[in-house]
Amino acid sequence: MDCRAPLFVALLGIVGAAAAGCTPQGMGLTSSSSRSDTSAAVSSEAKRIPKAATCVAAGNFHEQQAEGPEVAPADQMQLRETARKAYQQAISIDPDYAPAYQALAHLYEVLGDHQHALATFQKILQKRPKEGALWYDLGMCQSQHKEWDAALESLRKAVECDPENRPYINTLAYALARTGHFDESLEYFKRVGSAGAAHYNVARMQHHLKQDDLCQRNLAMAVQLDPQLNDARQLLVRLQSGDAAAEPVTRASFEVGGDVKR
Repeated sequence: MDCRAPLFVALLGIVGAAAAGCTPQGMGLTSSSSRSDTSAAVSSEAKRIPKAATCVAAGNFHEQQAEGPEVAPADQMQLRETARKAYQQAISIDPDYAPAYQALAHLYEVLGDHQHALATFQKILQKRPKEGALWYDLGMCQSQHKEWDAALESLRKAVECDPENRPYINTLAYALARTGHFDESLEYFKRVGSAGAAHYNVARMQHHLKQDDLCQRNLAMAVQLDPQLNDARQLLVRLQSGDAAAEPVTRASFEVGGDVKR
């Protein structure tokens, strides 16, 4: 699972400037001109501090470059290292700038450094404890590593921070179902959809967990509440006939819940 939260992509000109300047060495410029006005302009530019958002955009740009299909492993490593420095410079410029911490944490996950990712989220959450997006990202990272108790706590806090955020509620509902909290999961699903769809979503996870007796009960309830839930009806028929392999639950379905087809 990639825990990346959406980041703003800067215009090419901004990214180019950031890629050159958003590193721990700063944005110093050099000039061979001897003209005093040019020297003064260069000196003034050298003292300018880039914005944190510009550094994050630069880091994001380098990360995207590292994902190119033709990039050699050594170059990929260097690009990600440059991205790390850009994110850390953004934090040094603005220690309260949450997107910098999010980007750095996600990069640590890409690098396989889960502990540093968690520590990065915790650091910004000490400053921004009511930022639902931070709790949500942390919960997704924890769920990736099957740290379910911690993930549930983080996702609950995300919903507490933003009670009407449907993706947060839906993801919490799936996490609850994944961990066997079926009744509570059902209530959260009902907050973002019909009762029939809620029973179907719980049933899908129960089928994934190979708890098909419970799954069939929820499928039957889903069809009873909403006869137009064709996917629920078809899965119920397959289970009753003994012809239904365990349904994989992908990250997309975990985050979004998938579309309930009628």
